[in-house]
Amino acid sequence: MAEMQTSLPIYQKSIDWTTFFDIYPVPDVFEQTVYQWPRETLHKFQNQRFMQLVETGWRNKFYSRRWRAAGVKPEDVRSIDDIAKLPSYTSDDVKTDQAEHPLSAISMVAGANCSRPRL
Repeated sequence: MAEMQTSLPIYQKSIDWTTFFDIYPVPDVFEQTVYQWPRETLHKFQNQRFMQLVETGWRNKFYSRRWRAAGVKPEDVRSIDDIAKLPSYTSDDVKTDQAEHPLSAISMVAGANCSRPRL
């Protein structure tokens, strides 16, 4: 039987699963690896992940606006030890931000046919 071609996206093919599971091991692998690491190795790993998240946060309008409003600059966060410099937020903060910046909110809506953002 010939393989049929589809014009629809096949989302399971949109990610490199081998790399994904190398970065985020399944529980039994995590228990046998990361869970067993010495404290210093674990701290380096946590710091690396934290800094990747912070980098992503600066590219996100919601976080970058909040952090700048709190007086935080990108160079202020150099390690996980600086986590207290980042302001916390509530779901009400997210709703307010979406109301004030509706184009950002639209990108968060599940479903392409929605005409109004879900708040």
